[in-house]
Amino acid sequence: MNSAVQQVDSPHAKPTLVAERAAGGALTLRAGGSWNLHRPTPEFEAIASHLETDPRPVTVAFEMGQLQGYDSSLISVLVQIAKCCQQKQLPLEVNGLPEGVRGLLKLALAVPEKKTGGRYSQESFFTRVGTAGLDVWGTALDAFAFLGEILLSVGRWVRGRAVFRWSDTWLIVQRCGAEALPIVTLINLLVGVIIGFVGAVQLEKFGASIYMADLVGIAMVRELGCIMTGIIMSGRTGASFAAEIGSMKVTQEIDALKTLGFSPMDFLVLPRVLALVLMLPLLTAYGNVMGMIGGALVAPAFDITWSQYLQQILAAVDLPNYAAGILKSVVFGVIVAGAGCLKGMQSGNSSSAVGLATTSAVVTAITAIIGLDAVFAFLLTALGI
Repeated sequence: MNSAVQQVDSPHAKPTLVAERAAGGALTLRAGGSWNLHRPTPEFEAIASHLETDPRPVTVAFEMGQLQGYDSSLISVLVQIAKCCQQKQLPLEVNGLPEGVRGLLKLALAVPEKKTGGRYSQESFFTRVGTAGLDVWGTALDAFAFLGEILLSVGRWVRGRAVFRWSDTWLIVQRCGAEALPIVTLINLLVGVIIGFVGAVQLEKFGASIYMADLVGIAMVRELGCIMTGIIMSGRTGASFAAEIGSMKVTQEIDALKTLGFSPMDFLVLPRVLALVLMLPLLTAYGNVMGMIGGALVAPAFDITWSQYLQQILAAVDLPNYAAGILKSVVFGVIVAGAGCLKGMQSGNSSSAVGLATTSAVVTAITAIIGLDAVFAFLLTALGI
């Protein structure tokens, strides 16, 4: 028998931890005495050598028959032993632990230890740049792969083979559409007021205040309407999608769907993508009108009648400009829904991971919206639209 600490028999024996190697290669760790933070306790290093002996232990088990009492000092040592066994891929048997200790140990090992500090300070500049580049490349590959899965799911839906509940879809449509009208109204109305006021102040210097209507109309229908609505839905709906799916992953509901033979892409992602692709263009069209109404509110302050403002808007805003904004909103709908669902699917199995997934979904969607809008602006200009 290999003894790490000597056992002392007394009503309040000092804490001990004994390692015994059986003939078959199994290692048994026997804890005894009263473990208390206010008295010296065995250190993990006293046992670590027994986990590294050659030949390695076949299994590692615990025996707590002589344990008189314990607090977090025992849990701390057991967590270190369990992590060492995980790193060395040693089978760990926890049936010998008290039920309360098993629960605390499982809770301590449920979330991976967060790595903080030190990494970047110890790496060179080129290593950090290379690591960041690989992360961006991996994220891009994940996004394209997920987009491909969405397209396959849409294909199954077109062929009538996708399994999901239309009741859930209409509920998501309501949440993405009617329930989003107040915030879409407020933001686009205020954006129209701001653009109209700033534009009129500058144009008034040249005696061209009337062209403030052209500025508001074209800016809203071509750029700001779809961008602002997309950003609003990223923070409101995309984050909701990531939180919902991430929470379902934590509670293993997604695993349950797979076990029952349902595709998470069809059952969870497809309804959300369809709902947002359907509703975002409608919200954008509505937001465009609200933005132009916002510009009309400041028109009288610059001696522009509402009749003049309306006539100027109708003359400036043509169908290609309006269609360009609506087309972009369809793409933005796919981005917002896809980013929210992707980050939810990639979420870890903890509450903090769900929060990180939600934040990442919003940032990813907004960044993609702004980047793609720049691409659209270049392409539409090149096409003469």
